[in-house]
Amino acid sequence: MAGRQLKFGDYFFWSPRTQTIKFSADYMDRRIRCAVTRAALEELSGSLQPLRPADLERVFEQHRQEIQRIAANKILAGHFQDEGPVLVRAVDLRP
Repeated sequence: MAGRQLKFGDYFFWSPRTQTIKFSADYMDRRIRCAVTRAALEELSGSLQPLRPADLERVFEQHRQEIQRIAANKILAGHFQDEGPVLVRAVDLRP
């Protein structure tokens, strides 16, 4: 049953090309790519100014549990495809 557990990796990085922080999860013996958008991170920070990549990484670390919970809900609901990441967007943060 271990292959059915959802587990997020520790590694993450800022991608200037996609303007996201990328991270991954292992689920059902698969590696699932995940990402959170710049807009979502800036909304979480409450900043009115654009943040630098180092600041975005800090915001990700501070809100990692919430971001991963949203990604986990999407994965468990089957909202992912092989070719693209599970994307956490600013709209996903709103109740």
